[in-house]
Amino acid sequence: MNAREVETRVKTLGAQRKELRAQLASVDSEIRALMPDARSVAQMSQEAIRDACALSVPTIRLWTQGA
Repeated sequence: MNAREVETRVKTLGAQRKELRAQLASVDSEIRALMPDARSVAQMSQEAIRDACALSVPTIRLWTQGA
């Protein structure tokens, strides 16, 4: 690759990364809003949520409390 190709590729990947981060923030926000119901209404265990969402147990605890 020449310098121009590298620069173009870096910019393309950077834009993709920004978009993915925005999507992840949106998904996290929705999961965070559902967390109290996941624990109380759906009776999901912390382990089941962890397995489904790849979140840490401390994060699940915080989000369940509405943090």
